[in-house]
Amino acid sequence: MGICYSKQYSKWNEAVTIFKELLNSDFKYPAMYIFLAKRSKSNLEGSKFIKEGIKNFEDNKSLKKILLFYLEDDEKEAYFLELKNDIDITFDIAIEMISIYYSKRDYKKALELFDYLNEEESPNKIDLYFLKIAISYLANKKIDVEVINSFIVKDNNSFLGFIIRLIEIDIENNENISKKLISQLNYMSEPDNPFIEIVNFENGNHSYFSIDELFYSILKKLEEKFTDVDIIRKLKLIYAFQELYLADEEKDVSKTRLKEIQKLVDEELEKHSDKILYLQLLDIYIKLSNNKKYFDTYIKAIENSHNIDYIDLSDFNLSDLDYANNYVMQNVKIYDFNSNKYQSLIETLVKTLHSHEKYSDIVKLMDAIEYEKLDYLKFGFEIAYSFSNDKRTDKTKEIYESYIIKYPNSDAAINNLGVIYEKERNYEKALEYYKKSENISHSDISSNNIKRCEELMEQSKKEIDLEQKSLEYFKVENIWIIDRIKNFYEDADEKGNVICPYKRLPIILKCSEEKSQDVLKQMLEKGYLFKNKNHDYDTNSSVYKINFSIAKRLDEIKEDNQLISSFTSNLDRFTIDELSNIEYKRVISKLNVIGKNNLKEIFIRDYNELVFNYLTNQQKTVVLMSGTLVELILLFILNKKKITTYNVGSKQKKRKIVDMDITEMLEVCDKENLIQKAPQKFMDGIKNFRNFIHPGKELREKTLELDKTTIELSFNIVNWLILNINLK
Repeated sequence: MGICYSKQYSKWNEAVTIFKELLNSDFKYPAMYIFLAKRSKSNLEGSKFIKEGIKNFEDNKSLKKILLFYLEDDEKEAYFLELKNDIDITFDIAIEMISIYYSKRDYKKALELFDYLNEEESPNKIDLYFLKIAISYLANKKIDVEVINSFIVKDNNSFLGFIIRLIEIDIENNENISKKLISQLNYMSEPDNPFIEIVNFENGNHSYFSIDELFYSILKKLEEKFTDVDIIRKLKLIYAFQELYLADEEKDVSKTRLKEIQKLVDEELEKHSDKILYLQLLDIYIKLSNNKKYFDTYIKAIENSHNIDYIDLSDFNLSDLDYANNYVMQNVKIYDFNSNKYQSLIETLVKTLHSHEKYSDIVKLMDAIEYEKLDYLKFGFEIAYSFSNDKRTDKTKEIYESYIIKYPNSDAAINNLGVIYEKERNYEKALEYYKKSENISHSDISSNNIKRCEELMEQSKKEIDLEQKSLEYFKVENIWIIDRIKNFYEDADEKGNVICPYKRLPIILKCSEEKSQDVLKQMLEKGYLFKNKNHDYDTNSSVYKINFSIAKRLDEIKEDNQLISSFTSNLDRFTIDELSNIEYKRVISKLNVIGKNNLKEIFIRDYNELVFNYLTNQQKTVVLMSGTLVELILLFILNKKKITTYNVGSKQKKRKIVDMDITEMLEVCDKENLIQKAPQKFMDGIKNFRNFIHPGKELREKTLELDKTTIELSFNIVNWLILNINLK
């Protein structure tokens, strides 16, 4: 039963149980021990089974032979020397011992064992043929070049063939031929594994031969053979590149060594522009974390016509990305003939900038190069998204539409196209794209967009009627309100919404707090604004949506509106507080005490005009109206004293009071002691201010400056006179 089970893979455990039971019986046979050894958990356990078998079957050659493979490496040579006197040296024994001597670098003993091998019968003919040449070389046995050449033909340019070519260079007696062979040698050849594995299928034994030390030993010998600096540098580079390839996390290459290799590569690139040199240099700069040098090397490589279709910018920080982006914008122009060269660079750069949300940098880059010459739809989503962020709607829509033709299952692009149509108030088209995006891949974003868009469509139908009515109101609207509408609309986002906390309203409308509430009420009642209750903004503040028909009309009268703004920009000072500050109510009350005098209506009319110009900062008019009101006060005083004519001037010419100017009336009041000296001096100032604003004087002197003090003084003189002179 044990033999039967041992022939069935699924029954091996049963066979092990049966054979172990038989070990304690009188019925034993040699194959039991070999089977148990092969099923052991370790070589130590396996060797115990084999040794027990040899004790019971002292003359069994199979057991003696197989013990060699279960012993520790340091035990094998002594056992082999005993064994070879007792049994024939078979292929698997010879290979096992060649491997042992090879690892000990006892190449001469290893070479002797090749006499027991028939390479043609080996399952690893090329590997075995290579080992014989390499071990012969390491044992300093003379090797015929023809043997080398025959291997190269068999080898088909593998890493083993690469090593054989190095051996050929070393054994070649002709220095010129050796130099030529080195110049033709590749900088590196990548091994699949850093060892050779010879398998014997009869017993399943494996023998391993490490080849990295062999490779390095040959290169060191070659370096000593030559004096030419270019050849030595190339050999050092071959050594270094293989070192980099074989390095792993446990055997990393130091930064000092990396910088040594980088220097060698830079020197070699001055002589030879080879793609492998650039690739290795790129890898070195990645290991050194020098992103700018990495980028510079990539640029040099592709500009030297090397097709390197991959660049890694994932570890670039924002400063490194700015460096790369600025270089491309300033130095790269895309044409039909070079588009393939720059495709990977631009594509990777755009996608990396997008991952860092550097949308404005992408827009600048696209504006700087002829990106349409590239296969730009490979990064079309990132371009469109960036243009959208820059509010370049037409360009965004154009790219998204092309993108979804090439990538029809891009739910994000389709959804974003819907957002554009929603902003354009084309809700039917927007809803179509939102539903298409949701059908491709369900998401909360697309489902919320569908719900909102359906609500907007209903709301839009109601707003269309209101917008038509609002246009009728707008036709007869006063210019100050139009200016407030314009201010409010300028604060709207791309969806036409304004997030407006209570305290921001006066700032947006550019008027007082009291006035702003009244203006907002009018704008809502007339349909210039709509209260947006279905918004998706994360805010507790009120959100208002502008009337797009009014916005369009404002745009049509843009030039007229700029003219209007020059008249309305200062009207926000008309508040109760401002009128109280200038004692307006008190002054008007004083003027109202004037009896049935023709001057009363003129007084009130001109004072109101003065106040209007003072609050709207009309400087010259304030001075003019201040002088006019002073004349009215003087005229009132003279009429009250029944003075109708008087001799004035240097010639003392008789003139009617109503025909006199302010200078002449001041002269009369002075001679009749009708006003005090202090107000008279103020009125002299008014007279001088009025003289200043004559156009001729302004042109002649070119020094006229009506500063704030002058305006305040003029206005306050009038107020002081009205409040301090008896007008009854």
